[in-house]
Amino acid sequence: MMDEFDTAPPVAGRDHPFSDEMVDLCRAHRIDTALMGRSRDLDELLGLVIDEYEHHPPRDIRALLTFTRRAAILEERAAAAAAGGPDRDELFDTLSDLAHRINNPLTSLLGRAQILGLKKGIDPQVDKAAHVIEESARRIAAYVRELADIVRDGRAASGR
Repeated sequence: MMDEFDTAPPVAGRDHPFSDEMVDLCRAHRIDTALMGRSRDLDELLGLVIDEYEHHPPRDIRALLTFTRRAAILEERAAAAAAGGPDRDELFDTLSDLAHRINNPLTSLLGRAQILGLKKGIDPQVDKAAHVIEESARRIAAYVRELADIVRDGRAASGR
């Protein structure tokens, strides 16, 4: 099965399509960067690396697994960056809508808990439940405010 890496052109001035971060990762794990020149994509590179590690001790195999996980993360990041990633304004709009949708019923919940709290002494379990609901609602409200702050700061940073 082919993916976007199978047809990725080599990076200018290189004989492989891998990022500087991938080259650094290979060097950090003492993997011959010449293998990159013989690879068109991450799967091919990993196959060559596994062949190189075939007769190595188990600790080297653990290093290979670490390399594989990190290489996959780097390739995913590179693909997301190449694709342009999610539209920031769309993301901020979605987060703002989410904060609004949570805040409306939360305000109602908090108000009802406070009304229950005004009737203290009727039933100790009701008192305790009202207190728990109010405290939980206040924590959620604080999270929603943090989310709204992130949206506001993000929009300010993007000039919107």
